[in-house]
Amino acid sequence: MFNRKGQGGKVLIWIFVLVVFSILFFGLGFGINAYASSKAYTPKELKAELISLRFVNLPECFALHTLGKTLPGVIDMNKFNDEQMSQCYMTESIGGVKTFNFRLVLEREGSEVVTDKYYNHDDFTLFQEVLTYKGNILSKDRLIIYVQEESTDE
Repeated sequence: MFNRKGQGGKVLIWIFVLVVFSILFFGLGFGINAYASSKAYTPKELKAELISLRFVNLPECFALHTLGKTLPGVIDMNKFNDEQMSQCYMTESIGGVKTFNFRLVLEREGSEVVTDKYYNHDDFTLFQEVLTYKGNILSKDRLIIYVQEESTDE
């Protein structure tokens, strides 16, 4: 009735076709994922700059807050200390961000603050023009932001 000799070859062909299509399907999926990831890549310098905007724009950080208003870009020198920095920017050790650590230096003022996990190794540097407020005097200064990128493969 049935020719069984020819069926063994057909089964092997179907297994081969199934394996080839599976490889093509997964390969295409991984390829699309890699392409999408590469298009959505954000440079680390941009990420660090966006994070660092908090230092001069938020009253919880160093921005001057007076008469019920926050003055972005104006650093209150009474707040520019390591204790305020740890409240403003929480690193991984205190339940916050793991990726970046910062050292902030006011060029003319000479003051410096660092995050708690900063280890004097700079990966890149950012700059922001700011005003400092100390004793009712506003002065122009430049904030130098040294950025340390913590490795994520720990």
